[in-house]
Amino acid sequence: MTQKKTPSGTPADPPNALTPLPPARRGWGSLLLAILLIGAWLLADDGLQRGAPHGGFHGPAPSVIVSAEEFPRFWSESNETATMARFKEHWPAPLESVQLDVRQTTGIRPTPSRWRFWLGRRILVANTPEGWGICVYPGLAIRLLSPLFRPDADGVRQYGSYFFVRRDGYLIASLSRDYVQAALTGPSVPREPLDEQASLRIRRPEPPEADFRVYAETGVPVSGRVAMTLTSRERPLTLPHVWPIPPIAQINTSRLSDMRAIWMAMEAMIPATPEWEAIREAAMEKVAHWELGDLPAGYDRIVDECALALLDVEQHGMLPWPDLALIMRSPRAIRGPHPLEAWVEPLPRMPAEWQGQAGQRAFLLGEALTLCLGRHDRDWYLTSREPIMARLAGKTENGIELDADAYFSVDWAGLLDEIEPLLTQAAEWQLLPVMGPQEFHAQWGPRLQAMRSLGTLRLEGQAEGLWLVFEGMLAEADHRVP
Repeated sequence: MTQKKTPSGTPADPPNALTPLPPARRGWGSLLLAILLIGAWLLADDGLQRGAPHGGFHGPAPSVIVSAEEFPRFWSESNETATMARFKEHWPAPLESVQLDVRQTTGIRPTPSRWRFWLGRRILVANTPEGWGICVYPGLAIRLLSPLFRPDADGVRQYGSYFFVRRDGYLIASLSRDYVQAALTGPSVPREPLDEQASLRIRRPEPPEADFRVYAETGVPVSGRVAMTLTSRERPLTLPHVWPIPPIAQINTSRLSDMRAIWMAMEAMIPATPEWEAIREAAMEKVAHWELGDLPAGYDRIVDECALALLDVEQHGMLPWPDLALIMRSPRAIRGPHPLEAWVEPLPRMPAEWQGQAGQRAFLLGEALTLCLGRHDRDWYLTSREPIMARLAGKTENGIELDADAYFSVDWAGLLDEIEPLLTQAAEWQLLPVMGPQEFHAQWGPRLQAMRSLGTLRLEGQAEGLWLVFEGMLAEADHRVP
């Protein structure tokens, strides 16, 4: 059979021959193939993440566990809130040192999308006697690369200064080799459903147990519970909003014993560092030296609610002294002696009068600390200085009612206004390590200003059996926030 030729003399293509695609069309085909491969990868990776068998692993006896079901989403949505926008106006890169450390260790600049690609959605961070560690359910990329690192006889691999192991599809990593070894046989955390709201869960397994969530929304909402027994109220709180002097911080409960329970729970959560123990022992020795009297049983039987507030911080010599005020409210007009009178009986005292009502002053450290006991209508007062009593007595009329068993607030701007001068003075006296006044203001000035922008912390609590269940905002904007 003779093959047909074209007019130019070249052989013609057979009738059924495939004609090569033009270069432009071949480019579209490659792009389509790449899109299909990426889509298949993402679908496979998403299915892998949804099939996580547990919530992660940690070593035995953790003191704190921090976890998130959707950590990259929590990170991303937190960055988009108005709260974070205000914060970053003063401190643009709050996680710069952490991100730099991760980048130097891994060669990857951490972002939410990159975290999601390499380390997946779930995260669990725990502190145990062996140290801090992290557990993630990694994406396909890490799973493909991790076999390149040979394990030792104990199954531990190493990447830079980090040790890591694999367990049930999870990757457990730490700077402590003992941590990852202990996590190989440590308990698993039950898996939780993926969050509708991006949140970070923080748990304290040891007494007093605590479990709460922080949400990635403007104002930083928080909710949870802490193990403690408080008085359950039958009527609303009325003292949180009666202060004629805006408090820097305040706590409101039914009894002073409730405040003591809250303080003991908070103190137990403070790390037992040598510095904290020294401060605590010095404070206890000072209080014991004053030899205050004992309160009799039932001293507060007709008290319906209490409010303790930090109003200011005065500098006397080298030491800062807080201006404190306590209100104890009765459901009816008060009569008889002050409930705390027995407390100041051993001290030198003088009678006093505020708003036409008899009171007394008990002297501890001159003007810096003079306990003043006063009263008006349904309220008993105790202040740490006489000028505070003069501004408070008779000016605490009924405020907005609050249906709660406990209330706590902190004015971040007011608190930082008091802390910054103290830290500046400490820098001038060379009490801060390797940091003078100029270095302090350069390094910490923007950070303190950023914290001022947070507004107000407000928490409301309800007593439910052996738990205080609470909710509120960690950074609620108010009129003092620019």
